[in-house]
Amino acid sequence: MSRLATTTLCLALLCGGAAATRIDEPQTDAVGSIDGVAVPRAEFEHWLVEVFGPPNLAAFLEERAIAAGAAKLGFAPKPESIEAAVEAEWQFVTRERFGNDEAAYLKELATIGHSKASFRAARSRAIASDLAIEACARAARATDDPALTSRLSEFYGDPPTRRVVRGILVDRRREHAEDAPADVTDERTRRTAAAKARAEKALARLAAGDSFADVARAFSDHASASNGGLLEPYRPTTFGGSVDATITAFKTAGERSAILETRVGYVIVELVSVEEATMPKVRDELTRLVLDESIMPDEREAARRKLLAQVELATTAPR
Repeated sequence: MSRLATTTLCLALLCGGAAATRIDEPQTDAVGSIDGVAVPRAEFEHWLVEVFGPPNLAAFLEERAIAAGAAKLGFAPKPESIEAAVEAEWQFVTRERFGNDEAAYLKELATIGHSKASFRAARSRAIASDLAIEACARAARATDDPALTSRLSEFYGDPPTRRVVRGILVDRRREHAEDAPADVTDERTRRTAAAKARAEKALARLAAGDSFADVARAFSDHASASNGGLLEPYRPTTFGGSVDATITAFKTAGERSAILETRVGYVIVELVSVEEATMPKVRDELTRLVLDESIMPDEREAARRKLLAQVELATTAPR
């Protein structure tokens, strides 16, 4: 069924058999109310035309009820946060589905009666709900000392030890043309060889006395490169395998690894500092780590229910 037909059917179900003649007439009735404030039927009809997702009244009202509940509890997302998230989603879909060909994406949207503007309008509302639910879920997490202490080893190892580490990662998935061997034609082999050659250059610079931070800025493909390769806080599972085992074995600031091979490339790490991770020392940092963890489905559902419980939502049966 086409989008136009789907929308027409929804409006017919909503407004009765006379939907086609009533849609442009002033609407004085409502599809529901939130805290006693009527939600006009015309708003729902407009939403049906733009929505990306389930075109139903329950989704429409819940979206608005969550926004109202979030405003009451102080979890309403800032406009700039919504804008950034919508743009990130647009860029992600354009990159992953259309190989960064925005024109191709716009062409596909046009086939279902949409544009970039309508995409942004529809996704802004849905993403605002998601951000509000996430903020509510994070706020509900226990961060008292007993709860945090129970997670010390999870974040700092056993015995809990706080290590500050600098790292250089040369990613074999990236193109390092200046280091690639000219006589290798297989792309995977060529990229692997180029990444290893680049890591060897970085190690040589370190051996010559250059600072780890400067070499990281020049050679690392990791997000920490701009910060001189500083990984703070470092977790025992940051890299995995031999890299984490090497870091765990470090005892003295300044210890440095050789080139270590990982699934994605080649790594060089250096220990900046090491100390026992006691609650007084790491409480604030551990709190941030706990709050930054991914939201679990049960947390999300609890937060959604909490936001909806803040308002009185009534649904008016379609006439």
